[in-house]
Amino acid sequence: MEQQEEENGKCNICYCVCCKKIFPQRILLQIMLVFCTTIMYSHRVCISMAIVHMTNWVDNSTIEVVCTRSKVNTSVKFEINDIQFDWDESIQSYILLSFYIGYVIGNTFIGFLIDKFGGRWCLFIGSLMSSVMTLIVPLLAYNMHWAVLCVSRAIAGLGQTPLTACTSSLISRWFLEDKKSGAVTVVLTTYTLGVIIGNVASGFIMEWTKTWCFVFYFFGTIGVIWNVIFFFYGYSYPQVHPHITQKELKLLEVIPKPAEMKIPLWRILSDVSVWMFFIGFMGSDFTLYLIITNMPKYFVSVLGLDTSLTGAVLMGPPVAGVLGGIVFGFTSNWIIKKKYMKKLTFRMICSVIGLPISSACLLVMVYTRCHVVMACVLVCLSMF
Repeated sequence: MEQQEEENGKCNICYCVCCKKIFPQRILLQIMLVFCTTIMYSHRVCISMAIVHMTNWVDNSTIEVVCTRSKVNTSVKFEINDIQFDWDESIQSYILLSFYIGYVIGNTFIGFLIDKFGGRWCLFIGSLMSSVMTLIVPLLAYNMHWAVLCVSRAIAGLGQTPLTACTSSLISRWFLEDKKSGAVTVVLTTYTLGVIIGNVASGFIMEWTKTWCFVFYFFGTIGVIWNVIFFFYGYSYPQVHPHITQKELKLLEVIPKPAEMKIPLWRILSDVSVWMFFIGFMGSDFTLYLIITNMPKYFVSVLGLDTSLTGAVLMGPPVAGVLGGIVFGFTSNWIIKKKYMKKLTFRMICSVIGLPISSACLLVMVYTRCHVVMACVLVCLSMF
């Protein structure tokens, strides 16, 4: 059938979508992973923007430190037509925190599941969980206790656990050795796009529709659509893909199959370098997730910006993070190439210096009071 289509020069819609004529299947997989990363991170941040308008609770004990609109010179706050809930700051914190409880729990066993069932199914099921849990947030908020909403957010976090691991697994099976690192980098750095779209789109959707519900309907629906596409065109291995050409399959046959081995769990847990990596990674992720989770609420509730402007302002930190990675990446390569410093020494210095500086920027930001520009600069520096 394939040969007949090629001989006749035909290219119907399904044939082109399968990308036999347009893209190699490995490139199509990479594109789908880019969209998946973008969508998953938008699921993380959209509730941080929406929760400001989901609640009508005001802490009178701290109202004197909240900036008024006249101080920051922003537009008049728009009215939300949806029901708002009497959730105090503690309840709001539990709702935002619960996502990461599921995320941490899932990371303890996701690697075993990927090895057993393959990256395709783990990513499909995980992203579907995240999409559905995002889609039903309004339903749970209206009809259930807030604790049920916390559980749903924890399930969404559990569903997003496979993202990084599945990306690495799928790329390792679909890309040649000299292309793997670049392919993984392209996919995982698009979290920046997800954070930007999640913040900006959430603000404009709420301002345009005058309802917070459509934020979750919008991002949840996009996630479900992605799952449908990935179900038909995403595969764990080139050998089982029904649409791959013989030419591409022959090219990818040189990729060695992963060897089955017993995981030395005790040796891993008792290795000091593993724990040092864990501590460093935890510090880096803590800053990132603190910013993408709490900054929308801080800029709206404390600094007094309207939601759409907050979404635009919060484009800065993730972009600064990417620029910082590029600058320090080229700098480190130059220093190591010139042999001014050993690779391990330079990386240790960057980790030791970078995290305290990032934390100091966030700490100083608290004392900027109503100075919006200074707060924006400091939060961007903390990500840089």
